[in-house]
Amino acid sequence: MKSLSVKLGVILIGLAIFGNAEAWGADWVFVGDYYNNNLHLYYDAQSISRSSKNIFQLTVKYKVSEQLKKELKKPPNEDLPSYNISIYEFNCKEKIFRILSDKRYSEDGELLQYRPWREEWLIIIPAIPDIESLYKIVCK
Repeated sequence: MKSLSVKLGVILIGLAIFGNAEAWGADWVFVGDYYNNNLHLYYDAQSISRSSKNIFQLTVKYKVSEQLKKELKKPPNEDLPSYNISIYEFNCKEKIFRILSDKRYSEDGELLQYRPWREEWLIIIPAIPDIESLYKIVCK
């Protein structure tokens, strides 16, 4: 009976780890702080992929600063996103991008919101410094 309990425990721990594989398996590389140091930007170096000759995808993570969390005061029973994990797509030749999906997580890793996007392509301009930084990383 004891060995069955141990096996079940190992299985449950494994499921918990694989359930959070998106955050655990990522190789997050710091890009910079943006928007008055309220958002800390990272990208997953292992996630960069090419879907066609000039189109690249990568996974990014925006971590919300503690200061911004305090400023955005939410009602006591409402979770404030601690970080977002999004999939971006860049067309290097045309210097345009779009967001394919966006997931918002609480401090303890609970998924708060999922938004599939597939928006129209947007032009990368210097007024959006975080996107321009990601473009330079992907489209070297």
